Amino acid sequence: MAEPVTPRGPFDGHALPFAAGACRLEDATPARAIMVMPFRGCAGRAAAALGTPLPGPGRSAAAGAGRILWTGRAAWLLLGSAAPDGLARHAAVVDVSGGLAGLGISGDTARAVLERLCPLDLDPAAFPDGATARSVVAHLSGQISRCGAGYEILVARPLATALLEELRIAMRSLAARPG
Repeated sequence: MAEPVTPRGPFDGHALPFAAGACRLEDATPARAIMVMPFRGCAGRAAAALGTPLPGPGRSAAAGAGRILWTGRAAWLLLGSAAPDGLARHAAVVDVSGGLAGLGISGDTARAVLERLCPLDLDPAAFPDGATARSVVAHLSGQISRCGAGYEILVARPLATALLEELRIAMRSLAARPG
């Protein structure tokens, strides 16, 4: 008889949370992730079904029990909650939960760590709380969001371990610097 399959998270078996110096890294993989792409002329109705306006370019917003991130032209990512009933009448709705991995990075040196690996201007004036952007982090394509004093990075699940190792290297390197 076959053994039952036990689901595994993208960071199972990796020592998380991880801290180096004044920076902390933790698993932030969303339990649920839904791509929402409104049909032509239906963005307003899709927003009504979600119960919140769709955030503009580079922004995220609370959406019920979760949040919604702008991910590109006419595309949003709903994190942490199921697609509401009726949304599929106004938008293409795709569950991508199993395909994403997320890491949260926080602490006094989180910005400095990310600036070693990412070309975005992460100054709070340019990338305030709620900001989000598609970019590269350590040569890996991902979505970076500012969440309070920290950041959340989402990548395709096969890239999870590579992202984790690159962030750990940058964290250790920065922590080893004097003063």
